[in-house]
Amino acid sequence: MTYTFNKMAFKDKNFHLITVNDASAPISTNPNKKDWDMLFTKYITFVQAGPNSRYQPVAGVKVNVGCKVAQRDGIATDSDDTTSLAWNSDITEIGWDWKTFDMASTSYIMVPDRTYFIRTANGAVWKLWFTDFTVGTANFSFNTKLIRESASTKNMVQLKTQVYPNPASNALTIRNNESESLKATLMNAQGATILTDNLSAFTAKTITTSDFAKGIYFLQLSTLTTSNTQRVIFE
Repeated sequence: MTYTFNKMAFKDKNFHLITVNDASAPISTNPNKKDWDMLFTKYITFVQAGPNSRYQPVAGVKVNVGCKVAQRDGIATDSDDTTSLAWNSDITEIGWDWKTFDMASTSYIMVPDRTYFIRTANGAVWKLWFTDFTVGTANFSFNTKLIRESASTKNMVQLKTQVYPNPASNALTIRNNESESLKATLMNAQGATILTDNLSAFTAKTITTSDFAKGIYFLQLSTLTTSNTQRVIFE
């Protein structure tokens, strides 16, 4: 039997899931690509184990398109330090090798002091570290912590401050329209603070963007009661 489907019919999804016996009825549980960040699954990959290497099934994690991952080793997992991270958009950047199998105890041991940072498509940065993986039942145990809110996060009380132009090619202006002082914090894509300044009420500050590398930055504007973060682009 021949089946035909139009890719545009599932343009909001990463996959078109079907069953072989009825390809005309796509599986309805397939989520929209905007609704997920990580996939915990089993997949086939190349595994090097001592002198032997082969493709074999592993239990691991894949990330969605638009997400970037940075792996940090050698620093305690309770540290939120995001400086000097190398970000990667590889779908299996988290993968499976955060655990090793111990033959003596017949259990998995987590790689010590390994932390993953996930930057989602909306600019939020999360920290993730694994605490256990159970043999047989394949239970993933892990912790997460929000390091930086997304650029689209809205507080109930919105700031009146203006930021323009965005994108900026030479200069970025922050005009404080609040009736109180404002703290401006500029962070790079890795979450490291590269500039801070305080603006008195109803004053303006100009940042010379040519002093910085071109790319995506995050500008956090904070008063005593409200904090907004937005993405800015330096061209």
